[in-house]
Amino acid sequence: MNDTSPQTTWRRATAWVISIFIAIIFAFAAFPKIAHPEAFAEAVYRYHLLPDGWINIFAVYMPWSEVAIAVALLVGTRLRKGALLLTILLLVMFIVAMSINLHRGVNIACGCFSVENTAESMSWLNIVRNIGLIILAILAWRWTDHRATCSAKQ
Repeated sequence: MNDTSPQTTWRRATAWVISIFIAIIFAFAAFPKIAHPEAFAEAVYRYHLLPDGWINIFAVYMPWSEVAIAVALLVGTRLRKGALLLTILLLVMFIVAMSINLHRGVNIACGCFSVENTAESMSWLNIVRNIGLIILAILAWRWTDHRATCSAKQ
């Protein structure tokens, strides 16, 4: 199949749209955490998964990681494949953290898009949403042209 076939063009365009969609989600998720790091640290603490000494570090760097991933998804194909892999990794991490606490019966807000402790409690729907995002990220990763991510050797 050549590089200008309709299927290849459609897949590249779809990968770009998915990347934009995921970037928007990650950016919207990061902004409340960046604006209120102390509240996000409290949300992280409520999960009871990290040692106390790591909570503030995680609460400061995690939202900036989400922003970096969002930017990398938007700047072009050279960074997109790596950003999509990081997206999948973070979403798996979020699924594991939520699953552990749902299994424990802990009733806390997920801290995904709001850092308020009065936000809606997490549920299995949060996990389904993240699985859907993982599927989209995998499709975008597969449909992003790998040659655009490597330096040209001509």
